[in-house]
Amino acid sequence: MIQHLHDREKALGRFGLKGREAEWVALVCLHSGAFTRPQFCHYFGDARRNRAMRFVRDLVERGLAVEFALPYRHGVARACRISHKPLYRELGIENVRHRREAEDSLLIRRLLSLDFILEHPELPWLPSEQEKVDFFELLGIDRNRIPSRIYHGAVRKQTRYFALKLPIAADAKTATFGYIDPGNTTDTELRSWGAAHEWLWRALRGKGIKVQVVAIGLDFDDTIRAETALKRWSKGAGKQVEQIVEGPTQDDPDVKAEMQLIENAILKVDTIFMAKYGGVQAASMRLLALRKLPKSKVEPEAAIDSYEIWVSSRLRMLNVDL
Repeated sequence: MIQHLHDREKALGRFGLKGREAEWVALVCLHSGAFTRPQFCHYFGDARRNRAMRFVRDLVERGLAVEFALPYRHGVARACRISHKPLYRELGIENVRHRREAEDSLLIRRLLSLDFILEHPELPWLPSEQEKVDFFELLGIDRNRIPSRIYHGAVRKQTRYFALKLPIAADAKTATFGYIDPGNTTDTELRSWGAAHEWLWRALRGKGIKVQVVAIGLDFDDTIRAETALKRWSKGAGKQVEQIVEGPTQDDPDVKAEMQLIENAILKVDTIFMAKYGGVQAASMRLLALRKLPKSKVEPEAAIDSYEIWVSSRLRMLNVDL
C-alpha cells in the first residue's frame, strides 16, 4: 500500500467503494483526477483489461466519473476522470480542480504525475497543497518563501501554493520534486519553475535535506532538453552565496592579464612571446589551466543535489503536445 493513502479510503465507503478500489480512487483524486486503464492494471497487478473496463463502467453508471478519449498515435486511448465533487470533499480536497474538464495537455500532465507516483510508491508523497505547506512550515520555512500564485476571484483574491500541482515527496532526509516536461522547444517554463523553487531548495539543503529534481515526460527526446538546466542547478549556476574560494581565481588582476596576453599571442601567432612558456603547445596548456580556475572568490552554490530524467512507458503512445 502507498503510505500516504493509509485510512483515506475509509472516507469513501458511503460511495460503495471499499478496500483497494477505494484506495485507488483516493490516489487518483489526490494526484491527477484521471487515470487510464493500463495504470489501473498496473496498480492492481492484473493485466486483464476486462476488470478495468468493469470498474470504469461502474463509476460512470453511478455518476462518480466520466470516460473520454485522448489522442493516441494509433487511434484513440480511453481515460476516466473522477468528477463527483462529494468524493473530493470527503478526502478534504474539495477545491482541487482535478475533477473538472481540462484541455488535453493539462490532462496528460496529470496522468504523468500519477504515473510517476505509481512507479515510485515507496516515496513519502505529499499529496495535497495543505500537506505540502504544512511539511515545509514544520521545518521552519517561511510560508512566504514557498512557491505560490495569487488568483483574483469575483469576491476575493486567493493564494495557491505549488499551483502547478506537480508531485513532491519529502521526509527528514530527502525531498523529490517532479517537473512534468511540456515538450517545449525552449526551457523557459522549466527555468521559471526552478527560479520559483530555488529559495526553498536552498533552505532544505541548509537543513541537511538532499534535494532531487526529476524531469518527467512522454518522450525522451523532449524531456532530455531539461538536462541543461538540471545540470546547471546541480553544479551551482543559481544565485551567488558566500562560499569563499581559496587560492587564485580568474578574477585576480594578474591572472586576468596573463590570460589576455596568451590569448592575444595565440591569435597573432606571436611565437616570441609563446617561447617564454616553451612554445605554442605549452602556452596553450597554460591558458587551459588558467581557464579551469574558479571564476571568482565567491562561487555559486548548487541549488539541488541531484537530478533524473524519467519517461513513462505506460503513456508513451499518447500523441499530445503538452
